[in-house]
Amino acid sequence: MDPLTHLLSGALVALAVEPTRPRLGFVGRLPRVCAGAVAGVLPDIAHLSRIMDPLAVLAPTGAWSHSLLALPLFALVLAALFAVIARRPTEWPVFLAITAPALLMHLGLDLMTASGVQPWQPVSETRYAVPLLFPVDPWVLL
Repeated sequence: MDPLTHLLSGALVALAVEPTRPRLGFVGRLPRVCAGAVAGVLPDIAHLSRIMDPLAVLAPTGAWSHSLLALPLFALVLAALFAVIARRPTEWPVFLAITAPALLMHLGLDLMTASGVQPWQPVSETRYAVPLLFPVDPWVLL
């Protein structure tokens, strides 16, 4: 799955969990959408080491960043980071409600590719895949 699709899916998650009637002083839309977009693309940080070879992204990897075991840590760190950036450190649960589903969305989208994911990495090397999409998917993006 390409990074732009992950970025946009994370932003859509942020918009999907937006309350219909936000209370006074609620975190603005821009910080929440940015948090969702960053969380949507963050698990691909493990691919940065393979950036020099464009075809290497298509090869399956045992990426620790695509693990369900790492997801809570990523979600908490991102939620705290965006709460501090938005200058609302007590509102980290608002960002946690965005970052955790956006990270899960990333794993779900990667699960639909032929290379799949290893959700229990590093405990188990078992790979799960439901090969519905090609890894570079401009049609899904459109």
